[in-house]
Amino acid sequence: MAKSKGYLMGDSAIHMKHLFKQYNISVPHGYENTPDHLTLLLEFLAFLHEGDNTLTILQFISDHLDWLQTFIDELKEVANSSFYVYVTIVFDEFLKAYYLDM
Repeated sequence: MAKSKGYLMGDSAIHMKHLFKQYNISVPHGYENTPDHLTLLLEFLAFLHEGDNTLTILQFISDHLDWLQTFIDELKEVANSSFYVYVTIVFDEFLKAYYLDM
């Protein structure tokens, strides 16, 4: 199961719990069992952007947002998902342009 994706409380979630503890951040009520929820990942990325170095941010993106293209591909198969496909594509392109093309 190591390095597998899509598991509840898998490696990504455990790592996020560690990161939240390391940065002294509380997981909001309702997200205790999903610390790697996309909402929390985006908030944590914004937090890192405010104060951490680029290498830390790049590592976080590599560790926790490397699945976005797969997510986009799967969203495209869902009826009435065009808004979410568009938003996710824009976010993915932003990450690549702002962080990964540095």
